[in-house]
Amino acid sequence: MTSAFLSALGGRIAERWLAALALPGLLFLTACTTAMVLGHDHWSDVERLGTWLDSLAASPASRSAGTITLAAAGVLAGAAVTGAAAQSLGSGVELLWCAEPHGPVLRYLADRRSRRWCAADAVFRTALVAAGRARIEGADDAARLADIAERRHA
Repeated sequence: MTSAFLSALGGRIAERWLAALALPGLLFLTACTTAMVLGHDHWSDVERLGTWLDSLAASPASRSAGTITLAAAGVLAGAAVTGAAAQSLGSGVELLWCAEPHGPVLRYLADRRSRRWCAADAVFRTALVAAGRARIEGADDAARLADIAERRHA
């Protein structure tokens, strides 16, 4: 009875660990590796990525079971660490972002966010009014001004 309970508990812990940490971390590591291999110049070159993977598969170390096991363990450990780091960093940012403005630091951050929002809103409204006036006056560049206002601020 106890053995079955511990087996079920262990299975659930592994399942939750995989879903919460390993898969997002693995996705992030895959994206970083792909970005490192392809770079900015060849970001859509799938053949280059295939060539790199073929060269990894053709190396003599890829034929050793021990090397493959160590690489898989390293990738899973890196994925778990990356997932845990992202989760803790995200939780910290969420706590700071959504916290009530009590205390000097959070009050400063909330006031700063409010000032930036008000400034951006004022710039948008000014651009919108300029575009509307140009449209009313029948100016040639009315459509261009409205397009610029929508692209920059909407």
